[in-house]
Amino acid sequence: MEIKELNLKNKVALITGGAGGIGKSIVENFAHYGASVVVADKSSERCEELQQILKKCSGVI
Repeated sequence: MEIKELNLKNKVALITGGAGGIGKSIVENFAHYGASVVVADKSSERCEELQQILKKCSGVI
């Protein structure tokens, strides 16, 4: 499936299990396309790691 242009600006996504695996990939892609992403996960350590990755990539947390 090819996505030509995806604009998620002014959209908010809640991703459960978002700090690892498929959830993490979804979070990264949604953030890349402009969404504000809320991440829920059992692992606070993985959430902190993901926060640092997103801060470097987009500057938005």
